[in-house]
Amino acid sequence: MSESNRQLNATEAPDVLPPSSPRQTRRRGRRVGQQTAWQQSFLDDGPIDVSVCIANWNCRDMLRACLESLHDQPQGVRVETIVADNASSDGAADMIAREFPEVVLVRNRANLGFSRANNQAAERARGRYLFFLNNDTLVPAGTLGRLVDYADAHPGVGIVGPRLRDGSGKTQVSYRQLPSMARCCTARAFSAGPACSGLPIAVTGAAISIPARHGPSKC
Repeated sequence: MSESNRQLNATEAPDVLPPSSPRQTRRRGRRVGQQTAWQQSFLDDGPIDVSVCIANWNCRDMLRACLESLHDQPQGVRVETIVADNASSDGAADMIAREFPEVVLVRNRANLGFSRANNQAAERARGRYLFFLNNDTLVPAGTLGRLVDYADAHPGVGIVGPRLRDGSGKTQVSYRQLPSMARCCTARAFSAGPACSGLPIAVTGAAISIPARHGPSKC
């Protein structure tokens, strides 16, 4: 997803499509009446626990797999998903509207960039936690439930990043030491390993959760 310097103005205002009824059946070959994990979660009383915020640009097939992992298997919490699409030309936005009517879809009329799209999604979030997620990720069942359990048990933690694995199951580095003059001089600013076990560290942006009370940072 490339960043864009174009500014949002009246002629480029996004079209926001609210989610359809959770009883609406998805058009992806699923049997009529079959209940998704997402629908089941909304039969339980209580507020939305996690708002998943996704910025997208021309990644239709990866985004579909990402949304399936979020919505077609139980996560253990009430989840909503907001996707801000940056004027994709591959039909990604239409795919969301057709196959995932429960998703809140923001259709930008130009590529406004990764940061601004994430901010747009966060501004529409209603959950107790915001979960910024890359569109090329798959979320295993129960992941968001475990994330919320940890965050609830550690209210002093301002940001949580889950362990990342690549397609072969190998753990990927998802944190770094914050840069300092000393680390830059020793070429360790972007190293990972035991030296990163102390604070402060930075979490990479593939999957990040913050309490909603912190709100989005405007970029």
